[in-house]
Amino acid sequence: MQINEIHELSLWYLDQIQGQKIDTLLQACMNRLKNNATPKTASIPAFNKDKDAVLSALNNVDYTPLTNNQRKCLRQLNVSSIVLEGATKEFTLLFNMHVNDTNFVISTLDRYLKSLKTAAQAFSQAKTALPVIVPSEFIRPFEVPEGKVLTRLTFHNEASINNLVEFNDWAKRWHLIARGFSIAIDQPVEDFEVVNADRGSFILDLLAGAAAMKLICESLKALTDLAVSLTDLKTKLENVKDCKELFPKEEFETLLETAERRLEKKEDEIVESVVKTLQEKGFVKNDTAINDLSRAIKEIHKFNSLGGSMTCLASKDDEFSAETVQQLNESYKLLQDGTEIRLLEDKQADEE
Repeated sequence: MQINEIHELSLWYLDQIQGQKIDTLLQACMNRLKNNATPKTASIPAFNKDKDAVLSALNNVDYTPLTNNQRKCLRQLNVSSIVLEGATKEFTLLFNMHVNDTNFVISTLDRYLKSLKTAAQAFSQAKTALPVIVPSEFIRPFEVPEGKVLTRLTFHNEASINNLVEFNDWAKRWHLIARGFSIAIDQPVEDFEVVNADRGSFILDLLAGAAAMKLICESLKALTDLAVSLTDLKTKLENVKDCKELFPKEEFETLLETAERRLEKKEDEIVESVVKTLQEKGFVKNDTAINDLSRAIKEIHKFNSLGGSMTCLASKDDEFSAETVQQLNESYKLLQDGTEIRLLEDKQADEE
């Protein structure tokens, strides 16, 4: 994680959460419940008004600028369920419990308020201290040039980079991805610029043309629904591999080879369908680049299926709006949630 991410998260929290007065509104709800003698009188219009004020404030919070690392920080501070996308549902369920268990609602709100207070103090201190400790170039927001989109790639899980061989392999793969999407719209591959790199899981910040990123966005949207069936088949095949001792060795190897060939054919059909959709919608400007585009879509799907992640950070293009940024991130999250890596993580979590 980079220093500027902490600084930007601090600014975001103080503006979006403190600015919406989430803590003050929750305190009002808790006070209202404490001051009512019975659950029946707690359901008075005044409480409903306080409750609606909380939900309205949460709906006004803009989550789109947050990166995965910043979301992890919010989880570390125990406020992610209170301030992120699921907060409205969380509080709706909690408030509906006040009739039957007012004390539980009060104690939960009290715990939430303590977490919010801790987070507010931490971010206030970070906002004040970082500009004093760190040179301005390390915390100054990156200025996205006109017509460009800033996107973060994170190489982790099975897509991690631990040595130069893996670095070379992923560099080649992302060159193929950039090449495929670029020439499909008659743009140079060099338009994909590396503007930042970080340690840890290995992070790259790419600056790319809005048209290329728009094509990637549409590809991911088209790929999301189609790739679910492929992931399901791959997961089932992995389960079959655990049963190899039940079959004669040669028969089992033949079975696996046949299954893997059919999976490859299925993937080709899915990619072909995605490309056809892109052509029908007019996103492909160069029909001679279909093979390169297909290869790029396959590679970006492989990057995802091995656990790599991509987050669109910012855009400075009228056609690639904040809404498009959100759509891209949501499409990639849906695709990521259906990968073999994520399914394995969920299975392990259930077992624990």
